[in-house]
Order: sequence, then C-alpha cells, then structure tokens
Amino acid sequence: MTIDVEKLRADLRAGLEGVTPGPWRVVQNLGREIVSTRWHPAFKSPLEVVALDEALNLGAYVYIEREDADHIARCSPDNIAALLDALATARADALEEAESKVEAKLRSIAAELTCWAYYEGDGAESVTDCLMRAEEALEEVRNAIRALKDSGKGKAND
Repeated sequence: MTIDVEKLRADLRAGLEGVTPGPWRVVQNLGREIVSTRWHPAFKSPLEVVALDEALNLGAYVYIEREDADHIARCSPDNIAALLDALATARADALEEAESKVEAKLRSIAAELTCWAYYEGDGAESVTDCLMRAEEALEEVRNAIRALKDSGKGKAND
C-alpha cells in the first residue's frame, strides 16, 4: 500500500489539535501507562494520556481521550516508516543537488584559474578581473556549502 506522504503530513499536523500536550513518557502504575510530562493542576500528577484503572464493579479498564487515541492511530508504524523514507529521500535529493552545485562552482573556479594563468603576462588589469571572478565563484561555493549544512538541520514545524 502506497502512503501519500503530503496528505499524511497534513493529517498529522491538523490532528494535533486537542491532543494532550507532550512530551509523553511511559510510567509503571497498575500497568504501563502513557503520561504527559505536564502536570494536572487539580490532581497534582502528570496528565494521563492512556491510563489503566480499576473500578470496584467494572474491574480493570483502559481510559484514553478520543483525540489522543486518534493521534496514536495516526502514528502507526507504516505512517512513521513512510515519513522517515520521505525524509531520507528529500535529504538525499538535497545533498545531491548541493553537491552538483558545488561541483559546477569548482569547475567555474578551475576555468577562472585557467583564465588567470593565460592572462598572467598580459597586464595587471586582466589578472585582477580573473581573480575577482574566481573569488566570486569561490563565494558561491561557500554559500552552497552553508546551504548544504543548513539542509541537515531540519524544520520543526513541518
């Protein structure tokens, strides 16, 4: 089954409305429970996301808010794998594009250096022009490298 990653991203983003704030963690009470690290103001304990409880006449039961259950379902292993695959592909594409730009700039610098060597004996103005073009190309390489490094940082909002 193919997962539409853009639709999944939009559904996950929209589905965050009403979900118990995190981060979440697992604790051991009557059973393993998921709780928020934020505290319930009235009960002076962590906000429960998934709670195992016991009632005198009902026995043990699990409690979860509808929004939290929907959120957990959206975070299925298939959906997480699809997002991780899409992220890896996007990163690989960005790296390939940046490497291509760097390679093109390096070829440009090599051409400028060839130009410089050719005009070396033809006067200071020609050498200065070649040097300026080589420095501009080098600055473009530096910018491409910065962009490559920044691409690995990721964006928390998407």
